[in-house]
Amino acid sequence: MLRRTSRQLRPVAAVGLAVVGAGDGTRQRNSLQRLLRDHDEGVAANAKGTITVTSTYDVESALYYDQYNMAVMPCVSGGAARQALRAKLIESGAVAGVRERLLAPWQAEGERRVVVFGCRSVAYLKRQLLADTTHSFLIVDPSLKELMGAAAALTPAFARRVFFLRCESMFTCLQVLQPETADVAVVPMPVPFWSKHGSHRRLVHFDFYCAAHSVLRVREAPTDPRGVVLFTDCEPYAAFMMEHLEEAKLVVPYTRKNPAQLFQRWLPQDELIEDVEGGAQRRRREFPKQRDEDVVALAAAKSGATTPDARRLLSAYNYSRKYYRDFAEERVQQAGGV
Repeated sequence: MLRRTSRQLRPVAAVGLAVVGAGDGTRQRNSLQRLLRDHDEGVAANAKGTITVTSTYDVESALYYDQYNMAVMPCVSGGAARQALRAKLIESGAVAGVRERLLAPWQAEGERRVVVFGCRSVAYLKRQLLADTTHSFLIVDPSLKELMGAAAALTPAFARRVFFLRCESMFTCLQVLQPETADVAVVPMPVPFWSKHGSHRRLVHFDFYCAAHSVLRVREAPTDPRGVVLFTDCEPYAAFMMEHLEEAKLVVPYTRKNPAQLFQRWLPQDELIEDVEGGAQRRRREFPKQRDEDVVALAAAKSGATTPDARRLLSAYNYSRKYYRDFAEERVQQAGGV
């Protein structure tokens, strides 16, 4: 956790969102690195069992770094245990501050707004930013390390069109983003979290589809590429995402689309490069951690307004952990049945 003096904490409590070293890139970099170091120490302590750390990022404050186009919010998942913190972020003005400082510039740029949930490839983000100036990007990830690396690489060239938010996806959709402010939601290569024990950390599920639907604009025509697009190299996760999309379609109007057509630009691309020594070609993947398996993509357009039933479900969402089936066990069972 980031350690501050009481003198530094007072303005945070007053305004909700603390601007760290406005205009001072060095101070902001040091602050972010300190956050990362304290986070790593907390994770290591938890792993060793020497100390129990309930939050490995700052437990109270929301922070803004203008040189990185980045806002850092504390962890809010965990059901009733963090209800007071979630309420405080709203009541203190922290969420309003993030909207003013981060989201307003994002919405002011370009003709279309994209929310990318997950920062797994700087190369992928750079390709999308280079493709046109029509789209402005908000990158959302709970990992500050991934966001900081991407911000350092992309902000110098694309400062007007790329913005970063450290926050959990559900809180982002339900409390930070306002309804119908995004045109596309992209989930590129999400971590599958194979075990049942870790399955509560999966990004894509029924609740996420409904929450993402609420922040998307309704398409203007069947050929209007407004909606959600997802891809993964984990076949069990692809099947899981498909099942939850079909379940969400019973509550909110999504229309399945062929991702290779309407949403083709959002799919990953590999690059063939020449081996200087051997002369042979080899494939360089856009996502460095991609496994040697086929990528499965899904896409769905927002074909109608978010329903009252869905809004009632989302208003009752309590951020408690939900556990899902074990992918590893499922794969073993499938292999045994062959």
